[in-house]
Amino acid sequence: MARLVLISDNAALSRQVIPQLEERGHVVIPTQGTEPRIREALELHPDLLIMDFGSMPPDAAAVCQRILSRVDVRCCVLALFGLADEEAHMPILVNTAHTLAQKEATPKIKPGSRDYGFMSVDAHRREAVVRGTHIPLTPTETHVLSVLAAKVGHFIGTQELVSEVHGYEVDEREAGDIIRVHIHNLRHKFEKSGVGPPYILSSRGKGYMLERRTLAEGGVAAEEVDEP
Repeated sequence: MARLVLISDNAALSRQVIPQLEERGHVVIPTQGTEPRIREALELHPDLLIMDFGSMPPDAAAVCQRILSRVDVRCCVLALFGLADEEAHMPILVNTAHTLAQKEATPKIKPGSRDYGFMSVDAHRREAVVRGTHIPLTPTETHVLSVLAAKVGHFIGTQELVSEVHGYEVDEREAGDIIRVHIHNLRHKFEKSGVGPPYILSSRGKGYMLERRTLAEGGVAAEEVDEP
């Protein structure tokens, strides 16, 4: 999932683009091409800017350039300078935005494998290895698992996890929504692989913890408390 800011004064374009990108799992923040609105949107540190210059005043490019020089934003920019046929070009626009958003949202993980004793995580191959069993992971799952494994036995708050994995700050509620999906997928993959432990435990208000166990200590999942 990536965070996209759509800067456009074309309401019809926004109504078409936003639902299609949200269906692909992205968060789209629409805003108009005024300086205060653009500044507020960029302070959310998006992964991709979609700038519809064709719908904005002539000085919009200069305004955006001035704001970008003052706000710390590092992401791809998809610039539109008018669509002769919106219906015909919409699939291309959405696919291009989706591709760029995925590229920018992919965690910047250094290649290599790290052995944590009970498990190794290979960032290059995007997999975890537990007692000889290879578990394929997405780039984000690899990063989340690495962060949890580095502090095995200790709870890590959802906001800290988002900051470590995605590189931006969000409130606690949004952080919970973002991380919960990745934790669910990791738990499912570990369970499906049949390796059993390690387990990812959760505690409301504390976050998530990777717990190291051996089969001799039970071999069954511990009872988990409520999701944060």
